Amino acid sequence: MKTTLLATSLLGISLAACSDEADIGVNSDPITCMTAPAADMAGSVDYNGQTYKFSNAIPSLTRDTNGTITTLSLWSSENPDTQRGNYLRFYFQCGQAEVASYDVVAGTDQQLSCPHEVSSSVLGSIEILPATEGVLIVDEMSSCLAGRFRVDLDSDHGGGALGGWFSVPLQ
Repeated sequence: MKTTLLATSLLGISLAACSDEADIGVNSDPITCMTAPAADMAGSVDYNGQTYKFSNAIPSLTRDTNGTITTLSLWSSENPDTQRGNYLRFYFQCGQAEVASYDVVAGTDQQLSCPHEVSSSVLGSIEILPATEGVLIVDEMSSCLAGRFRVDLDSDHGGGALGGWFSVPLQ
């Protein structure tokens, strides 16, 4: 009986810890599924002497031939008329995404600590700027991939920080 109560108490504490670790600069409320793709991203990146502001996002998913999600992309346009802008990408190289908190590492890092680590980078108008650290929290995987993130980016060419949320329906 004592063992069962202790195990139940520890499980409750660990679940609370997971949900409380979410204050990543957006807010700590979990993101739930929405009927259409939706996202928001904020922050800025300096790259080769130019500052790129991120104030919007259009999310999309890439899957492999087995249907496993391989990439979450968040498009932020600098100028919608010219289609210039940048992607923030998260690469799920350890297998199918799941409800979890993922550590973010450089987009060029091939040595991930699976299963809860993803690589990330910004690319587009910016040639490529790897994330150096951060967190990606997947809050829901029932009918969508929904969650929050914060990443820090840095290289010899620039740096910055981005945070936001996303919900992409699973078709």
